[in-house]
Amino acid sequence: MSKSLYDDSGQSVQLGVELGRGGEGSVYDTPSAGKDIVAKIYNSAVPQEKRAKLQAMSKVGDSYLRQISAWPSRLLSTPLNGPIVGFLMPKVAGYEPIHHLYSPAHRKQLFPKADFALLIATARNVAAAFDSIHAHGHVIGDVNQGNIVVTGNSTVKLIDCDSFQITEKGVIHICEVGVPHFTPPELQHLRSFRGIIRTPNHDNFGLAVLVFHLLFMGRHPYSGRFLGSGDMPLERAIAEYRFAYGPNNKSRLMDVPPSAPPLDLLPESMKRMVEVAFTEHGTKSLRPSASDWVRALQELSVNLKTCSVEAFHKYPNHLSTCPWCHLQSSTGAVFFVAPVTQVSSLPLTAGTTWQHIWAQINAISAPSELPNYATPTFAGTSRPLPPEITASKNSYRLQIAAAILGACVATFAVPDLWLLWLLMGFAVVYFAKDPLREERVIRNQALKTAQISFESRLTHYQRLGGTEQFKAKKHDLEKIKSQLETLATRYQVAQKKLRDSQQTKQLHAYLDRFFISQATIPGIGAGRTATLASFGIETAADIEPSRIRNVRGFGDSLTSELVRWRRSHESRFTFNPSQPIDPREVQALNVRFNSEQAHHELALRMGTEMLHQLRLSILSAQQQAKAALDDAALAVGQARADIAILK
Repeated sequence: MSKSLYDDSGQSVQLGVELGRGGEGSVYDTPSAGKDIVAKIYNSAVPQEKRAKLQAMSKVGDSYLRQISAWPSRLLSTPLNGPIVGFLMPKVAGYEPIHHLYSPAHRKQLFPKADFALLIATARNVAAAFDSIHAHGHVIGDVNQGNIVVTGNSTVKLIDCDSFQITEKGVIHICEVGVPHFTPPELQHLRSFRGIIRTPNHDNFGLAVLVFHLLFMGRHPYSGRFLGSGDMPLERAIAEYRFAYGPNNKSRLMDVPPSAPPLDLLPESMKRMVEVAFTEHGTKSLRPSASDWVRALQELSVNLKTCSVEAFHKYPNHLSTCPWCHLQSSTGAVFFVAPVTQVSSLPLTAGTTWQHIWAQINAISAPSELPNYATPTFAGTSRPLPPEITASKNSYRLQIAAAILGACVATFAVPDLWLLWLLMGFAVVYFAKDPLREERVIRNQALKTAQISFESRLTHYQRLGGTEQFKAKKHDLEKIKSQLETLATRYQVAQKKLRDSQQTKQLHAYLDRFFISQATIPGIGAGRTATLASFGIETAADIEPSRIRNVRGFGDSLTSELVRWRRSHESRFTFNPSQPIDPREVQALNVRFNSEQAHHELALRMGTEMLHQLRLSILSAQQQAKAALDDAALAVGQARADIAILK
């Protein structure tokens, strides 16, 4: 095509060097327009709908939109006032696609100084860019990892803006494209976006995916271990709301993939935002907006703390321990590696820190076993009878004596009726009111209650007699001590293994340069690439048949294609025996063992206090149980004495 173009003000624009080429068009330098301006020229004729959108974009674009994006400024045509062939836009240089930052493998090579704080700041800036687009009345529509670029200081820009959905004077110019794994569930069924009007809530889904990618090391929220039968493609998982990280993920037949950070990485408020964004709630009501994410991420950024073992590790302050150290020690996944200048020549701390802690633990004596209980001798006095009962008792005795005496006298006077007199005497005795009867019932019941209480407390005392809980805790601490005792030896073995495995390490470093996302592998599209990334498989170095088999949907055929691709690169590798050990490998080894030592020492420190408190708790419980049992025994003795006085 002719190099002589005209902008919509009639000025001539000369194209310079071609800077890049894509499926839709090419980007050129424009020396005549300025060093910070470039031109996008389409490969084919621009249809009417596209021309109308570009004209609307050039009218509504303001300085802020052009600051945060490659927003079309002036339209280009050839000849003058002829058909639109392209447009001028701000030049975006020194940026990388955002997935090069959130992908751990890419980040290691392109953003080696990036820590978790920078990922949060980037997520916040992405949300702010979305918020600005929405505030201007527009919708991105085609949210994906390719139309957002970032620098090493977390600055972001939006590119490919001519695909956005633009509203100008009430007229909506739609976005007709989209990437499946950034498309919300309610739109997954569409075969085409032609005629579909997008909403900010649709964008909010794609934004939430980007935020999740940045905070969860490139993992996709719907890509996890499928617990059902058959395959679960990523698009289907999204359409069926199979959020793999939520609290009810098992009911959705999903589980978190291996080596992935847990959802507990986020504070409760952000966990709720994520759950709303990726479940039915976000479709039925509204997902968190871009401004919601800006506020939440800003708050998260000021509530970070630094790992005590690896200063390069930053993590939210609601967590008690460093999640990156834990993932590294438990799964071997290294997400953040400090600059090589921070490698310590002595990775294991000098001295006997843990031995000093163990001496403190040993100084905590185990509580004694409770002896068999010896019931104390009761030397108390009986509770006296109430005065009114004592008076009634004397009257009762007189009645009984009179009845007996009367029966005897009558028997002597009229012997033939002795049986009658005897019965009458018994009747008097029977019907006379015994003043001790109620008191006897009360005191017998008190004895019964005291005996039940005593038996209950005796049972509790006997069960409390052992110190198994203390012994179990001490045993757990002994296991930790054993790990520390072997740490230096295991470190030396690991160092030797690192030296002996240089050919393997060089091969791994070589294969780590070849990314699955940049390759053409039969059967491996964008969705499957995202799934592999969620399982930590991003480069040729990560391709191992055993790891791929853990990913549902990757059978023998796809596994063979991946292995074949890896081997095609592996065949071109040459080992260099004189090459020194990669300092990043040395550093990773040192970080791993330092992390393990610090983790175990912290567990011992906490265990010391826990063991001390456990001992005090057991002793206190024993004392309380003994005192309560003594009280119960004395209560039984008192109750018996109270009954004895009635006799």
